[in-house]
Amino acid sequence: MESVYEKDAKVFKALCDPRRLAILERLRSGEKCVCMYNKNLVSEADAPKGWKDLLNPKWKGKIAFADPAKSGSAYTLLCTMITAFGKDDGKGWEFIKALYANLDGKIQGSSSNSYKMVADGEYCIGLTQEKSVQNYLIAGANVGMVYPQEGTSAVPDAIGIVKGCKNLENAKIFANFMDLSSMTVWDWGAPIHSCPPYGRRSPLRRMGKLTKKRSGV
Repeated sequence: MESVYEKDAKVFKALCDPRRLAILERLRSGEKCVCMYNKNLVSEADAPKGWKDLLNPKWKGKIAFADPAKSGSAYTLLCTMITAFGKDDGKGWEFIKALYANLDGKIQGSSSNSYKMVADGEYCIGLTQEKSVQNYLIAGANVGMVYPQEGTSAVPDAIGIVKGCKNLENAKIFANFMDLSSMTVWDWGAPIHSCPPYGRRSPLRRMGKLTKKRSGV
C-alpha cells in the first residue's frame, strides 16, 4: 500500500536517520486495535473472539465505543472493522450498522471512556487500542484483551518535514530529537529500546529560540 509520504512526495522532504533501521522490525506492527473486557463481568471463555461476536444480543448496551467523529482512535477502529468485513462490497458497513444497533444508542464522547468504563465495571467490553489495555494489565487490573480473529490494524506513528519550510535546520534537529533512537519504546510494558543518547545534551539545545517571526517549521 502506498504510504502518505510516497503519495505526497512533492510535499515532504525526505529525512531518514539510519539509526532507526535497527529497531524497524520490532516496530513494524504498530499500535493495534483490540477488544478489552472486564474479567469480573466476562469470563475468558465467554469473551468475544472477534468483531462478529460483538453482535451477540447478550452484549447489547454493554459495549463501550467512542464516536468516530470525535475520536481518532475510534475512527481507526471503524475503518478496521469495515475493512475486516469488506470495504468494497458494502458488507463492512452492514456490520457497522448491526454493531451500532447492539450499542443500544450508547456512544461515548471520549475514546478514554472505552477503556476506563470497562476497567471500572460500567461496561463489559470496550473497543480500544492495545496500549490502553496494557497500562491496566501492568497495573494489575482484572481485565483482558483480545485480538479479533477476523483481523486488526496496526497504526504506526511518524514524523515528517514539510518541503520548503522556513527553518529547515531546526526542523531536522527536532525530527531527530523525536526519532525513536532518542526515546523509550515500550513492548508489553518492558522497554525494548531505551537510550536517550543525548542525556542533558539534547539536540534541541542547538535550536535557536523560535519567535513568531521565525516560525514556520
